[in-house]
Amino acid sequence: WAWRWGAEVKPQKGTYDYAAQRSIRRVQADTLVDDIVPYLTTMQANGTQASAYLAPRFKPFSWLVTEIGARYDQASWTKDALVSPRANALITITPELSVRLATGRYVQPQQIFGLQVQDGVSTFAAADMAEHRVLGVEYHPWSNTTLRAEGYERITTQERPRYVNLRSDVIVFPELNLDRTYRNATEGVARGVELSAQVSSATGWDVAASYAQSSVADKVSGVMVPRTFDQQHTAYVDVSYKPVGSGWRFSAAWQLHSGWPESPVTAIADTVRVGKTGRQTIILTQYGPITALGASRLPWYHRVDMRATRDVETSRGKFAFFVDLFNLFDTENAAAYIYKASVRNNVLSFTHAVAPQLGRLPSAGVSWEF
Repeated sequence: WAWRWGAEVKPQKGTYDYAAQRSIRRVQADTLVDDIVPYLTTMQANGTQASAYLAPRFKPFSWLVTEIGARYDQASWTKDALVSPRANALITITPELSVRLATGRYVQPQQIFGLQVQDGVSTFAAADMAEHRVLGVEYHPWSNTTLRAEGYERITTQERPRYVNLRSDVIVFPELNLDRTYRNATEGVARGVELSAQVSSATGWDVAASYAQSSVADKVSGVMVPRTFDQQHTAYVDVSYKPVGSGWRFSAAWQLHSGWPESPVTAIADTVRVGKTGRQTIILTQYGPITALGASRLPWYHRVDMRATRDVETSRGKFAFFVDLFNLFDTENAAAYIYKASVRNNVLSFTHAVAPQLGRLPSAGVSWEF
């Protein structure tokens, strides 16, 4: 037998002071109207967050290790007090081959700083709750090589509704964007399979590669809707080299994944009065509905990054000086689509172009371990 246990109690305080206004454009009685929706929140939240876990480990046979335990989570500001049973098992088939199994409940209380006051939310919600299941196989054909295959499933049985953006582009104030919407999810499912390999050598070379096929979706109004950053296929390759006896490390990483879901966009042409007798055609853009998210997707994403690191040991600790080059080949990857609509000769034209993510970006820094 072996016992693992722990406990934590944290008093917490959150202070909110938020002010903004959102402009919503619409046509009413042939007149263009800008509705100004103000958001103003000033509030404080206080409370205590506590957690504890107990996980006894037992080895009934030489080839089997089991761990059956539970975790307790409490947050006073949400009135959550939940127990999560969990179980794990390691089966050693041969010295080179092993199988891992895990199942259990996981809960995530809303953090005291997690209120979406920017969307007018002023009350805390119950914790997210999910059932996890994992099956993994690990194989060591040689001493320097590890092969893994893992399948997982997470069924969210209780999910906190939240405000989200339907598009995946990065903006400073997402809550003020037109694609902001209420994702009233009641449950969700995430499933996936991942294959990975890792090889190291005595000459300083390390190579790791992985491929995953996965999906994550929530049930909204009875429809399974993919999450904004759902990517069904993902591949990584990492290569690093550390010369023996040297403080230098050089690494390169390549990643590829399928496109994120894209929101449906509708252009609406209308005619409004201008002055006393004039008329003008205007175009309004609408995003959604959220239940149609993922009907189309962005193009595939890929990039290569590089890093050089110099480790220096001193009497005051270890310093690591590094230089990064993000997106080495300046690949244009789509964050979202930019839509443009126009009317000519009573014909509505609707086109789109790519809103790119970050291009090539060099950076440098230093870390200190002491």
